[in-house]
Amino acid sequence: MTDQLRPGREEALTRKEAEAAITPISKTVSPVPLPGRNGQAKRDIAAISGFQWRVTNVAVVVGNPKANSRTLRVALAATDALSSPAMGSQERLVIDLAEVASELFDHSSQRVNELLEAVAASDLVIVASPTYKATYTGLLKSFVDRFLQNALARTVGVAVMTGAAPVHGLAPELHLRPLLVELGACTPTRGLYVTEQQLGALDTVVGTWAHTARPIVERALFPFIKS
Repeated sequence: MTDQLRPGREEALTRKEAEAAITPISKTVSPVPLPGRNGQAKRDIAAISGFQWRVTNVAVVVGNPKANSRTLRVALAATDALSSPAMGSQERLVIDLAEVASELFDHSSQRVNELLEAVAASDLVIVASPTYKATYTGLLKSFVDRFLQNALARTVGVAVMTGAAPVHGLAPELHLRPLLVELGACTPTRGLYVTEQQLGALDTVVGTWAHTARPIVERALFPFIKS
């Protein structure tokens, strides 16, 4: 009986494969934005290939105790380097934690609570910190401690750190990336570490890192897209 069924089964599989081969790619990917996000469906230049993108909400969180720091500069450079047409128009929120440091332990602070909600609702979050005692700052830890468990479960996270010397070059991987994972974020690419000596060639340093990181981040944000 198995031999009698085999021709029919093979014919059905062949017919199914043929139908899949001619299915327009625009019908294999939903153009509707993910529910519960602030982003919205948007057509852009990539729609030529049959796709419809949504706005990518980006949050940049900087845990340097000094406002407008070099760490902020590096974080923004990393964000710019990750940008591409495939990510669509971006809504960017920049949070310099030095500006809200006095409110971090005030759980009634509407300003901080709104920032937490905005980060949790982002598609991509770049979290940056200078290296303090071989790890990230207490200021950053004070902010992320306010998140509920798995608050970033639907967010792609990227770790960025700055430091005085290359000796702590693995700090983003050893400390900051696990922090993002603990919050539930997807962390598909290696973090970025920039030393003080590299700041003069920041575009080159960040560009080299982004050459590998950007297509990985794009794939995490848009899993059906071929880079």
